[in-house]
Amino acid sequence: MLMLLSPAKTLDMRATPCGMRSEHCMKEQRRQLLSCCEKLSKGDLKKMAGVSDAIANLNHDRFQSFDQQPEKQACLAFDGPAFRGLQAATFDDSDQAFAQQHLRILSGLYGILRPYDLIQPYRLEMGSKLETPKGKDLYSFWGDQITEQLNADLLAAGAKMVVNCASQEYFKAVRRAKVNATVVECRFPGPSVYAKQARGMMCRFIVQEKIADVAGLKRFSGYGDNTYAFSEAQSTDCALVFLRVAAAKAPATTKATTPTSKSNGKTSGASKNDTVSSKRKGDESHGRPQSNKRRK
Repeated sequence: MLMLLSPAKTLDMRATPCGMRSEHCMKEQRRQLLSCCEKLSKGDLKKMAGVSDAIANLNHDRFQSFDQQPEKQACLAFDGPAFRGLQAATFDDSDQAFAQQHLRILSGLYGILRPYDLIQPYRLEMGSKLETPKGKDLYSFWGDQITEQLNADLLAAGAKMVVNCASQEYFKAVRRAKVNATVVECRFPGPSVYAKQARGMMCRFIVQEKIADVAGLKRFSGYGDNTYAFSEAQSTDCALVFLRVAAAKAPATTKATTPTSKSNGKTSGASKNDTVSSKRKGDESHGRPQSNKRRK
């Protein structure tokens, strides 16, 4: 199977000792999009992305000097709730190899990424109304291209199933009817911050347990206090629903947690929203000093 995951708005571009790295495959498409983005003013970026002046200025500067920006593996650079659930920094060699073959990250700028493809910092969401020679938004630009690459990856992996853990904004860029595999969606009803984190945890579960079928997916139960149970009653053949068990037991102020080690899958870390707060602007502006403590 192949898993699909959305990217994150926040980034952590600090250097990592991870030795696995690869080059993304849709270089010409990225070049075309960068050419369009370079022409945008700071005001254009602010309006298109709905962000603050500071973030608009930051991303304007990034696009103007993109080739000089640092590189980092996608699964380690993205830093939203889903990637805190994925916890790719804890993967061992076998996990890394499995993830590289079976996990794909959808991207507004890069199209489709393997987890260890090197990326540079950017902010371009799939739903952005960026005008290109192909149309008025990124869905028009990407057309069938992401689906074609996904089908090529399915063929290379010998995979017959796509497990969608991406948001609807990103999965909309995939032409579902043209995918040469069965598509199964994983759904996590409830607050979006928990749902995003659960999508990452599901991908972590698949990677570490080497899941290969729907029966295996149904065994997912989350990690630590952030636990889930498969709902047979609410699921269908192509949509698996998992209900958050902890929600019924914990007070409203309880925060989600993510796994910190492969050995026991336990955790005590708190989830954070993937929007940039005053304390998190360092994720958007990678040059600012940040704490050496690992985010949970």
